[in-house]
Amino acid sequence: MLIQLDNGVPFGHPVDEKNFRMLFRNTSFPEVLSPEVVEPFGFGVYEFTAQPHPKKFTKVVEDSPVKGNDGIYRQTWKFISMTESEKKAVTAEKAAEVRNERNMKLYMCDWTQLPESEEINSKEFIKEWRVYRDQLRNITTQKGFPWNILWPEAPTI
Repeated sequence: MLIQLDNGVPFGHPVDEKNFRMLFRNTSFPEVLSPEVVEPFGFGVYEFTAQPHPKKFTKVVEDSPVKGNDGIYRQTWKFISMTESEKKAVTAEKAAEVRNERNMKLYMCDWTQLPESEEINSKEFIKEWRVYRDQLRNITTQKGFPWNILWPEAPTI
């Protein structure tokens, strides 16, 4: 990838080598484009980097590319604290995620509470599953909800 330069400062969006070559159709370039080859044409070699994972209530935004010792401009990132409204929105989204997972766990063990279950299983079996299901329902009352959840262990079948 390549990025346009203005007095040595990258700007705009990266372009692929094919588009660069089309911009300069009358110029013969080597197969591998190096910084020394493209900089006279107002471009720099550009490399994408992996976006880092932010901590809770932090977001990652792209920053200006930085030129390395090898002459290649690399994508950089910076961390920004979320606003209070963003924090509330992220927390609400996480709470919904946890509730959905909890609801799926409840759904997957609904069969343990059917009348037929009482006929073929022991009262202890049914009681263990009722306790487990109550623990699932109480997930939202845990002190760390929704960020730090201690999921109950399902009884063995």
